[in-house]
Amino acid sequence: MFTKKAVSPALVILILSVIALLISCSGERERAVRKSTLIVGEMSNYEGLNPMSTTDAHARDIYEQLFLCLLDENDDFMTFEPRLATTYQFSKDRAKLTFRLREGVYWSDGVEFTARDILETFRVQKDPETGWSGRHLKEHIDSVEVLDPHTVVYHFNKVYPYQVMDARDGPIMPAHIIADIPREELGGMPVERFPVTGPFMIDEWDRGQKLVLKANPKYYEEDIPRLERVIFKIIPDQVTLVTQLRHGEVDCMEAVPEDQIDNIIRDNPELKVYDFLGRGYNYIGWNGALEPFGSVPVRRALTMAIDRKKIIDNAKYGYAEECVSPFIPLIWAYNPDIDPLPYDPERATELLREEGFEDTDGDGFLDRGGERFEFELLTNHGSQVRADIQVM
Repeated sequence: MFTKKAVSPALVILILSVIALLISCSGERERAVRKSTLIVGEMSNYEGLNPMSTTDAHARDIYEQLFLCLLDENDDFMTFEPRLATTYQFSKDRAKLTFRLREGVYWSDGVEFTARDILETFRVQKDPETGWSGRHLKEHIDSVEVLDPHTVVYHFNKVYPYQVMDARDGPIMPAHIIADIPREELGGMPVERFPVTGPFMIDEWDRGQKLVLKANPKYYEEDIPRLERVIFKIIPDQVTLVTQLRHGEVDCMEAVPEDQIDNIIRDNPELKVYDFLGRGYNYIGWNGALEPFGSVPVRRALTMAIDRKKIIDNAKYGYAEECVSPFIPLIWAYNPDIDPLPYDPERATELLREEGFEDTDGDGFLDRGGERFEFELLTNHGSQVRADIQVM
């Protein structure tokens, strides 16, 4: 990832939510002056930004800057920071979870944010007529009780580790709008019709071309956001997107092609590359329901026959690290003491021989019971890196 003027692109949501920490203006005091525009180059369009209907994670990065949640989830996926709620507390039996709501928050149309917004949002989330994709997250929440305009209690029918996470999941919507709309119509409403509580609001949306966010003048945090506008420019061709960034037509992008990074560092000193581990990984999923992949020794042998360092060096140009489990280092369940299986073709051959695979006819391919050991690999269209990995 890279950007201009020392603005980290990390993720789109990072650009928007932490922008106050990244851009400041000179003067007697460091105060925000909303005269800046950030242009973000994006490869994919947004299928929709209505939180009640979209299942697009890419879109979620945007609508969470429009509609706030009760709490912000930290990177460890275990702890939370205040947002629309300032505090939360469990009852002794953990069957009740009480949130104290932030005062002085207003929707962008001037209506005050209150506990009624929490209650009405919960009702539409739980209603199957709404069709909200996260409805299962509220399965163990029976009801939400309003104690006063700034206090709500979530009532659970089960004690389990993810109670806070499930209660805070899903952005809070404006009760004075959603209460009067039939549940089955909520998901189809244009997002522009909803007032927002977040730092940004939609200024312009030319589907498939660009999305323009502007600063929400009603946002409760003083001097935030420090940008007047953020323009998401849709450029579906990666080569064109990189070219526009190098020519200054966009300020930042994410997921830079690895084969372009060294050239950018050499030829574009005004651009800054941020190299860090992401949350995704490439892997091969063996179908254990098919022979011979149900065999642990066979799967181990296949792993030991793959030169993962060569893949990292050649397909990823060194901008990757080897995974040792489905848990990435950012996750609490990650075990740093696991050693990766070595690249060892000889041991892989021995393991397969123990499973009955040998080159019995001398044609250079292993076989068992008269059948050659061969199989097909499937990957998504459009990913050159994965196609290259398949060949390797």
